[in-house]
Order: sequence, then structure tokens, then C-alpha cells
Amino acid sequence: MEMGRLLISISEADEALIRECANEDFGGKKGAISTMIAEAVHDWVRRKMEQKARNKAADRLMALMTDGMALDLKGGKAYEKREDIYAERLRKQGMD
Repeated sequence: MEMGRLLISISEADEALIRECANEDFGGKKGAISTMIAEAVHDWVRRKMEQKARNKAADRLMALMTDGMALDLKGGKAYEKREDIYAERLRKQGMD
């Protein structure tokens, strides 16, 4: 697998924590920090993509709630408003 390189600057305190965690999780093996950082970045990107998908779904739902749904049924009726549905039911029951 091809690998890219990134040069980052972090505080000395964060670096010490990263080294400590990498040592605990990977036993001080070569490449431990790279593996740990790659996993952290992968998890962060996955969470961002999931959040973006949730936001997109929420936007679609809000649009449906605001604009309504096109209920163009074959042979059926499409109602513009919820009140139209209830009015139709009342008419059928003779309760206009």
C-alpha cells in the first residue's frame, strides 16, 4: 500500500501523551505512532462523513415537512394539505 507523509506540529504535552498511548497499545513497536495516528484520523474522517450523511438526511426530512410530499397516486387523489384528507373523510361519513 502506498503511504503518504504529513508533517504536523503539536504541543510537547500532546506528543508525550501520544507516545505514552502508542507505547501502551503497541508495546513500543516500530511504526506504533504512525499506526495510532492513522487509526485516529480514519475514525475522525468516518465520523465526519457519518455526520454529513445525517445532516443531509435531516435536511431532506425538513424539506418534506416544510414543502409536503407529492402523493400523486395512480388513480388516487393527491392532497395539498392534511386538512384536505380529513375533509374528504368527513364528507364520506356525511359529516360535512
